[in-house]
Amino acid sequence: MVRKICEVCSTNESNYKCPTCFLPFCSVACSRVHKQTQCEPARPKENSRPKGPVEEDEDDEDRVILSDNALRTIGLNEDIKRLVSQKRFRDALLTVDGAKDRRKALELLMADPEFVVLADLLLEQIDFSDP
Repeated sequence: MVRKICEVCSTNESNYKCPTCFLPFCSVACSRVHKQTQCEPARPKENSRPKGPVEEDEDDEDRVILSDNALRTIGLNEDIKRLVSQKRFRDALLTVDGAKDRRKALELLMADPEFVVLADLLLEQIDFSDP
């Protein structure tokens, strides 16, 4: 795993990122120095999906659009937040989201017991029951 160096002092390993521009920094002191600059919000990555209306995919009959309340409930769950804070889970979810065959990509992930825990937690939060 590649560790990033603080971009404020250029000395120590960074453990934190600016919530606005995602600049890596190592300490409270470096955070304070950075806050004195007028940082710009980070640009979205080119491969990120735009926020907005979801285009319906005719091949995706299992798609469920979650309400704002369901999304809020998921966002408040500490176990879910802990799991998705791990880079491997975020990367896995992005892989499924960008896959041509999402069902197959998801099935591959379900071989990972920890991902099954995350999936179960998500389904539990939205009160999903298999018909």
